[in-house]
Amino acid sequence: MCGRRPCCKRNLGLRLAVGWKSTSAINKPDLVWSDLLLKSFNIGLALMGVMTLLPIGTLKLLAASDHGYWYARSAEFMQQPVIDFLVWMRVPGDIIFSVGALALAWFVLGLWITPRREAAPFPQ
Repeated sequence: MCGRRPCCKRNLGLRLAVGWKSTSAINKPDLVWSDLLLKSFNIGLALMGVMTLLPIGTLKLLAASDHGYWYARSAEFMQQPVIDFLVWMRVPGDIIFSVGALALAWFVLGLWITPRREAAPFPQ
């Protein structure tokens, strides 16, 4: 904080990440951007981890403990139907994560394209 108002230089990364705009003397989050970005990134990553990475990692751990590390890394293990199914189960998480990435790109592009407005004078 620089005095009574937030320092723009220190908050720039946070403001870009969650889409905050200075609408008045108090910074308020633009809920549309912050909700879409943060929730889609988090939900997409969680779905990828829960639906694909955790089950495949567990199956590989069990295969490595039963048959050896070489088998868990082999093409024979990775081409099983259950592994193919779990790899395809990653797609919904990828799509949701991609929506967040596209929303972030759209937001940043909008910041570059739109003309800058004069800042309102800060009441003292």
